[in-house]
Amino acid sequence: MVANIFNELVEINNDRIASYEEAIQHCDDKSLQPMFKEMIEQSREFITDLNELARQYGIVTDTREVVKGKIYSAWLDIRSVFDGYSREQILKSFEFTELAAQRAYQTALEEESLDDTLRDLVLMQKRLLNSSEEKIRVLSKNN
Repeated sequence: MVANIFNELVEINNDRIASYEEAIQHCDDKSLQPMFKEMIEQSREFITDLNELARQYGIVTDTREVVKGKIYSAWLDIRSVFDGYSREQILKSFEFTELAAQRAYQTALEEESLDDTLRDLVLMQKRLLNSSEEKIRVLSKNN
C-alpha cells in the first residue's frame, strides 16, 4: 500500500508538471509564466523527495513522466480555457488543478500505513501545495 502512495503522489506531480508546461506553451498572458515555472519546479522537487524516501523504503517508484492521472484528464477538459479567456478564468482553472493535487495528498494522509517519516513529507508537501493554490487564488481575485 505504501508503494501505491508513492506512485500516486509522483503521478499527481507529473500531471501538475504537464498542466503547467501546457500553460506555458498556450497561454497568451506571459506574465503568468514565471509562476507556472515555479509550480513545475516545485513538483519536480516533490518528486525527487518522494523518490529518495521511496528508495529508503526499498520501493521503486514509477518515475516515467507518463501523463495518465486524474488531474491531467480534467486538464484536457479545461485546456480550451487558453483560447481567448481572461487571466482570471485561466487562474481559476489552475485553482482546480491545485485543489485536485491537495485532495490526492489528503487521501494519502488518511492512509493508516504511513509511518511518521512519510507522513511528515506528505504533510509538508501538502502545505506547500496549499500555499501555491492560495497564490493562484489571490492572483485571480486581484485582476
